[in-house]
Amino acid sequence: TSLAFDSNTATLVIGHSDAGISLYSTDSNNVIGTFSESEGLDSDRIRDIATRFGIAYIATEDAGVMRIDLSTPEIIGSWQSLGVDNLDTAPVAVDGEVIYLGLPGLGILLIDRLTSDIVDLWTPDDPNGIPDEDVNTLALDFFGGLLVGSEVQNTGANSNGGLARWDGSNWQLLPTSIPGWNNDPFEFYDVSSDANGVYAGTNRGACMWNWPDPNNPQSQFTLEDCWTTGGNGGGGGGGDGMPSRFVIAVDPIGPDLLYAGTTEGAAVINTSNGTVVEVWTAGDDTERARAHKYLDTLYLGFENLGIARFNLTSGNWLPSWDGSQGILEDDDVTVLIEGREEGTMWAGGDFGLTLIDLVNGTVLVQWDRGNNQDGPTLPNYSPAEILIVDNLMYYSPQRANPWNTRDEVSRINLDNNTSLPSIDAGARLGFNGVVHGMNQIGDEVWISVVETSGWGGSGDPGTILRWNTTSGDWEDDLQTIGDVGRVNAQYLGDCFPLNASCELWVAYGEDILRRFSVPNMTLLNQWDDVDGRIRGMVEFQGEYLFASMNGVLRWDPINQTWLSSWLPGDGLPQDSELDFYSMKVVGNDLWAASGYGDDGHVMRLSGNNSNWTVWDVDTNDIPDGYGADIVLCQDIVHIAVGFSAWQWWAVGGGIARFDLSDHDGDGVTEEWITPITEDNSNMVDRDARALACDEQNEILYVGFDTDNVGIDRFDYSSNNFLDTLTPEMGVSEDPVFPGGMLFDEDLLLVAHFDGEGGITRVLTSGTSATSGQVIGQGMDSCSIVRAPTAARSYAIGRSGDLSGINRVDRLDATGLIEGGFDELVGLPSGVVHEMISNGTHVWVTVGSSEYSYLASTVLQGEILDNGSVFWQYGFEAFTESINEILLVDEEIWASTVGNGLLSFNLTQRSFQPTPP
Repeated sequence: TSLAFDSNTATLVIGHSDAGISLYSTDSNNVIGTFSESEGLDSDRIRDIATRFGIAYIATEDAGVMRIDLSTPEIIGSWQSLGVDNLDTAPVAVDGEVIYLGLPGLGILLIDRLTSDIVDLWTPDDPNGIPDEDVNTLALDFFGGLLVGSEVQNTGANSNGGLARWDGSNWQLLPTSIPGWNNDPFEFYDVSSDANGVYAGTNRGACMWNWPDPNNPQSQFTLEDCWTTGGNGGGGGGGDGMPSRFVIAVDPIGPDLLYAGTTEGAAVINTSNGTVVEVWTAGDDTERARAHKYLDTLYLGFENLGIARFNLTSGNWLPSWDGSQGILEDDDVTVLIEGREEGTMWAGGDFGLTLIDLVNGTVLVQWDRGNNQDGPTLPNYSPAEILIVDNLMYYSPQRANPWNTRDEVSRINLDNNTSLPSIDAGARLGFNGVVHGMNQIGDEVWISVVETSGWGGSGDPGTILRWNTTSGDWEDDLQTIGDVGRVNAQYLGDCFPLNASCELWVAYGEDILRRFSVPNMTLLNQWDDVDGRIRGMVEFQGEYLFASMNGVLRWDPINQTWLSSWLPGDGLPQDSELDFYSMKVVGNDLWAASGYGDDGHVMRLSGNNSNWTVWDVDTNDIPDGYGADIVLCQDIVHIAVGFSAWQWWAVGGGIARFDLSDHDGDGVTEEWITPITEDNSNMVDRDARALACDEQNEILYVGFDTDNVGIDRFDYSSNNFLDTLTPEMGVSEDPVFPGGMLFDEDLLLVAHFDGEGGITRVLTSGTSATSGQVIGQGMDSCSIVRAPTAARSYAIGRSGDLSGINRVDRLDATGLIEGGFDELVGLPSGVVHEMISNGTHVWVTVGSSEYSYLASTVLQGEILDNGSVFWQYGFEAFTESINEILLVDEEIWASTVGNGLLSFNLTQRSFQPTPP
């Protein structure tokens, strides 16, 4: 299968498909050695070989990269996947020439620091018997031993194995039993030590163990104390005063002093007398502080502390202003902004509005919520945002629950301190709404608003409204693209080989459909009002057909016009449903699935006589559910029948099969044969949503809309299922998108949604399959098709749901290229928390639901002459953590909750996190 020559040893290395390798000396013209599994190779299945400086590197189907030292010659060990990926943590400790790498869920990997070779792998099954495989933390202790902290079961045993020490030859389990109910630590997050003892951060506090007496061989570790919030600390300390019992960092900082970092603050513990001597906590649980800077003082508004003040020159905190200082009437501060006069600041909160003279530290104006004598009438709700544009103040209400209406923006004339008519954002959109954000953009106030939710679920997703501050009236609202949910990209026309007529059609969500000329990727058309979502696109008898939620849409590629749609009784059978879920051309015929359950059908349009044949689902031939995907494999039309029901006893789902060529040998063609279901086979799940076929090796691949079940493989040569490709083999544990599977040559690609999303990539050879690789996580994947490019590549639809970012990625030999074929960026809804502008462009932060207070996406748009926005691109933080954004030169800086400070370089379109 492969050849490689090594000039250092004058050796020709020859790979055989199923028999290992041979070594041929070009000096002696003889075979000087052979290696196979019987000689110690990890695999006989050779794919490719490369040599470098006397080492042969051998690519295999199932055993990674094997290596042979050609100078000896001898096997020197393979490079293989350990089957652990996407770890949240991988602790490291270094002892001279040995690196200890903790791999949660596997154990500890020992690596030679000089050669980079793997020396050993410690697991619970290893002869040295590591206590537990869920390793969280590693550290070399004061005396040179290895401390290992793990997450174990709360067994109540004297030593549960959560903290262990390796002395070079034996394991010592440190005691973990604490009197009382449920006091034992069993999750260990950090370990350290000094001459006085061993320390660990655990889920039961900061714990200390005394060293064994070196003069007494029988002496053991003793548990000194666990300092926690709940008392009963074991050694008398009681834990009083600790900010949290979840201690994630421990570090000795001096004689008898231990630093303990927790999830809710930090503490210093005097270990000699068991007391907590210092505590620091954030104090504010709103995850947000309002800030204003004047001269060398920074003012920070908190919702339960008042206004904190920090002198930037001296680096000292000044006395806070709260309800006891005479500046504020209450400690809850929700907004801070600069006043109209220099040296003044408006503060807003539960107390209403207060104008403060920062130079003298005095109150100039105090308006309570509600009516004010000789002043405006304020809303009964604390302000979420206040703006001053010219002489008017705009006051948006603080949100409550999503079902509580908060959609009016109050206005105050600051020249005469009177109220003006409020701006009713909900009435503008025709519903009761909730304002999520407000800011000044040019001469306008932009207000993001969504409809209130109720028992029926979420309401209208809303948008951004534009209030003209000059005319005192509304401008056109910003257009939205909604929750895209599905991106379906398909090639239509003469594409293989590539022809000038080849087109790429991309359907985004419910309304948007794009048409490209593939040779130069020119956008030919875009429609924003199609009857989506589009679940199938095919070319049939000279027309392009689109399976939609309103029948079958039809396009004439010759005249480049839309034809009348096929509807029930008008192009479709009378008993057809309007909603279509899949559609494929098989031979000369068109197959389609419409409806669900009692209204579900599988239909076939003959290409010979133009007659429809209709079959109902929920029969002996077709399981109950809906036709999620259609694939021809081994001359059998397979329909993946998706089925999800809350009733555990309900029966449905599986794979319906229509035999075109008498697969079952009963002498009958063109008939339904026994479906594959969970009840009549060992199929791993019933909710089948995607299919792919390896015709050469007679294997049907099946994907499911279920977590953690993997990909099934039905072998038609044996009429049985092969072993499932499970998450333990590298396949994503997330559900498979309907119709989102492709088998091409030796490659299986699987689109996943929900959870982390991404694409599973598996190389196959017959019934063998390599460990899977999941790429492109952080975004849902939808359709997958081969692209008509010179080199092998694939177009993959990627849905950003409510993020505003959607793409058609390109996967080729260089990797996954985001937006390699197309990208759709747009405002998804009114769940927008922050809006800033430099006059020509605008940036907004987008959240995922009406419950969101934080955002995961920053969108950039160009402000057009008519005031509308052309959305150009977006940045994703991957978690909903973005709080506020600020434009500085060519960068957007974003503060987050839990993810530190982020920056988005606008010139390079790059994302840079700063660790918290």
